[in-house]
Amino acid sequence: MNKLIISIGLYLLVAGGTTAYGQDNNDRNKRGRELYETVCTQCHTTNAIEVTRDGRHGWEDTVHKMVSAGAQIDAAEMEIVIDYLASRFGPGAGPMETGVLPPGSPLQIDGTVTSNNLVLPDGEGKALVQGLCRSCHDLGRVVSTRNSAADWQRYATNMLSQNDLTPAPEQVQAIVAYLTRYFGANP
Repeated sequence: MNKLIISIGLYLLVAGGTTAYGQDNNDRNKRGRELYETVCTQCHTTNAIEVTRDGRHGWEDTVHKMVSAGAQIDAAEMEIVIDYLASRFGPGAGPMETGVLPPGSPLQIDGTVTSNNLVLPDGEGKALVQGLCRSCHDLGRVVSTRNSAADWQRYATNMLSQNDLTPAPEQVQAIVAYLTRYFGANP
C-alpha cells in the first residue's frame, strides 16, 4: 500500500512538473512571438524574417545586429526572441520557398522554372548542394544569382556555420567548386 502511495505521489510530482514546464515553455513561446511581432516589425515586415532559415547561432547574430541598429529590446527579451526565431524559423522548420526563379537567373529558360521543377546540372558537389542547402531553403534560392568563387565560399561557410552544419572541409570545397562552375560570376 505504501509503495502504491509513493508511486502515485511520484507520478503526480513528475506529471505536475511536466505540466508546469510545458506551461512555462508555452508562455516563453508566446512571449517570443509577441516580441517578434512588435519589435521586429518596427523596421521590416514579417515576410523578411519568415523567408529566412537560421540556426540559433545565425539568429543570435541577426538579433545582435538589429539591437546595434536600434531595435529596442533588453538582454532577457533577446534570449526569448532568439529562442522563438530559432525554433520557428530554424533549419527544422522546413525549407523556405522561392517560387518562380527571377528572369536572368542561370537556370531560368522561359519564365516557367520554379523552385519546385528546378533541375540542377550534374557534377561533383551536386548531391551536397541538394542535401545541405535544401535543409534550410529550396534550390531556387541557391541558384537565382551568379557569384564569384570567393562569394560562394563566403556564402557556404556562413550558411553552414549559422545552421550548425559541419561538413568536412573537402565537402565545403566541393560545394563551392560546383556552385562556381555552374553559377559563377562569369558564365
